[in-house]
Amino acid sequence: MAEYLKIPNVSNVKRIVSVEDDAITVEMDMANTVEIARVKFPCLLSVEKDIFMPRLPSYVKMRATKGKEIKVMGFSSLKDQDEMKYGLNGSPTQVQRIFHPESNIKRELWNDSAEELADKLFNKIKESKFV
Repeated sequence: MAEYLKIPNVSNVKRIVSVEDDAITVEMDMANTVEIARVKFPCLLSVEKDIFMPRLPSYVKMRATKGKEIKVMGFSSLKDQDEMKYGLNGSPTQVQRIFHPESNIKRELWNDSAEELADKLFNKIKESKFV
């Protein structure tokens, strides 16, 4: 999406460090490190699921809803009694299998000048047949 909009993109945002008028500074959770990036607006940020922690309801609201009845509905409460329209039978999609993606821990760390790193990266991309 960011490429289509021609704006910068930052992934795996762990925390927003600061927000200025023209840019935002964020922490990115990388495989072995946490990196800090400053990105000019407009930009696209992809955050981790743990960045948002929902607030608990206030004590007053919890006390106000303590005695309220919860309406429980079952299949017999529905007008249409065709079991093939509900639940797993009525679902247009079915889960075939659930699995964790395989982890790829193969990494290379290069410490060279910018020109040498650019050459190494280009050769690696060429070797992988991306170019």
